[in-house]
Amino acid sequence: MFFTQQMIWEVLGQSSARFIDSSIQSQYEAFKSGINQQMSNAKKSQALVMLQQLLKQVKVQLLQIQTEYLQTILLWIKQLMELDFNITREKIQ
Repeated sequence: MFFTQQMIWEVLGQSSARFIDSSIQSQYEAFKSGINQQMSNAKKSQALVMLQQLLKQVKVQLLQIQTEYLQTILLWIKQLMELDFNITREKIQ
């Protein structure tokens, strides 16, 4: 309880006090380090989730672009085949 309150005061800039007993100060520093590590891990986890969501969006957009290009290419091939067929038909007649 005291460690939590001390850390809140420090974060708010209201205290830079130290515990008189060095073993308690060491315990407090370990407590504070653990809290900071947990916060850091949470931030990294949130960033990873956001990055994964962004990656999914990029993949969807790439698939849409690829689909549009493939449709265009297939249309060109169809048009070329029709043109070739018409040229060949004219030669036969």
